Amino acid sequence: MKLASFILAGALLWIGLVEAVRATEESKKTSSRQELIEDLKGLHRALEKYLEKHATWPQLPSGAGAWDEERFFAFWSEALEDFGATPEMWVHSRDTEGTKISYIPSQFSPGPSTPYRWKQPWVVPRASFGGESMVLLPDGAVISLRHLPQYPYQPPAGKSEKGQ
Repeated sequence: MKLASFILAGALLWIGLVEAVRATEESKKTSSRQELIEDLKGLHRALEKYLEKHATWPQLPSGAGAWDEERFFAFWSEALEDFGATPEMWVHSRDTEGTKISYIPSQFSPGPSTPYRWKQPWVVPRASFGGESMVLLPDGAVISLRHLPQYPYQPPAGKSEKGQ
């Protein structure tokens, strides 16, 4: 009887430990996903302010396709720093150490309405922080990449005119 009680107590302790580890992992995923959402929302605010002032998306100089990460980050960081994008917004805490930029902005042709015309993400994370890939859309929504095709995006009024 004592052996059976000991085995039962051990099994219950093991189950409790497994559940505690699972809960901790879920908490880390939720925290990581929340950080990602906050970073992307902050970058959206900065991009919106940039668009209001310059009436166009930040344009990479020609030859930028051959840039390394350091130069790419410097361009985006400098372009948006006056609009509220802090260095901390650019790097997710769960990204590898030494990473300069965890989020990659899209490129759009010049013009004030181009970034709003389509449901194309404005910013995409380099990794799936928090367990699933999320993207930042022109309307400020942060959604799962797998839900992008079904997302009912509507360009903001007055911001999607063709030819601008």
